[in-house]
Amino acid sequence: MTYYLHKTPNPSGAYPPPQDFPGENTIPITDVQRDMVIENGGFVTVSENVQPDGSMGYTITPNPDAWSAWKAAHPEEPSAASDTDVLNTLLGVI
Repeated sequence: MTYYLHKTPNPSGAYPPPQDFPGENTIPITDVQRDMVIENGGFVTVSENVQPDGSMGYTITPNPDAWSAWKAAHPEEPSAASDTDVLNTLLGVI
């Protein structure tokens, strides 16, 4: 399966999650590149490379410093729901 990544990042600097269908302003990426984008929260660098046959290829490299900085600026807040509340929600008990 081919995956696609938007050519431009979000305002945060991270790329949106890869998708399994082409869209406007997307580039095809490999499974390995898709996994790298997901693992790094979308904080990657995308470079264009002209291939020997004249087609365009893309190199994607992780940007762990940007990912770490974003996570530090956006800490996860602990859930206020108790385990019982979560279980009741999952079971449909009100």
